[in-house]
Amino acid sequence: MPQLNQQEETFARAVVRGMSLKNAAVRAGYSARSAAAIGHQLAQRPRIKQRCDELQAVITAAFVFLDQTDADRIGRILFAEGTQPRIALNAAETDSEWEVAVAK
Repeated sequence: MPQLNQQEETFARAVVRGMSLKNAAVRAGYSARSAAAIGHQLAQRPRIKQRCDELQAVITAAFVFLDQTDADRIGRILFAEGTQPRIALNAAETDSEWEVAVAK
């Protein structure tokens, strides 16, 4: 994982959750007055692009192993305003099923 400071990590998570670049920059603590420009600049940084790709890959992997009811429920948690969910995927030791744990 690329090393990001707290503002960059917050920005990346907000973008992956579907916020506009401007709103993601504001969420990360940047000035609303300059958020559009800062959001665009942040989105161009290679390590932030890489982190967004990593976060999106985890979300995508989680949804591959869920039925629609679970996917809908987790989607509401992931994309709810003000949440910072963590997703952990763990392969079960005894069979091919995957466990998905989502925690706020």
